[in-house]
Amino acid sequence: MTEDVAGIVRKVVAGCADVAPEEIGPDTTFAQLRLGDRAKQRAADAVEREVGVMLLADEVERMGTVRDLVEHVAGKRAEQEAAEAP
Repeated sequence: MTEDVAGIVRKVVAGCADVAPEEIGPDTTFAQLRLGDRAKQRAADAVEREVGVMLLADEVERMGTVRDLVEHVAGKRAEQEAAEAP
């Protein structure tokens, strides 16, 4: 599951940063990408659309690296799935 989330997050972040997904690694920092406020909001919206996890732009901003964001999203997704399980 985390691998799926990682691929989606990398694709989303790459699109918002206007770079190729191959250029986004797990240790890529958001400071390196220089995402503006609108790009962070687009990333949060796209993660919600693609993964089903609601994020706020400031959550994206608080993440240091792409790996941090992937772990955060995967954790929230696991919590949601556990809450929905009978």
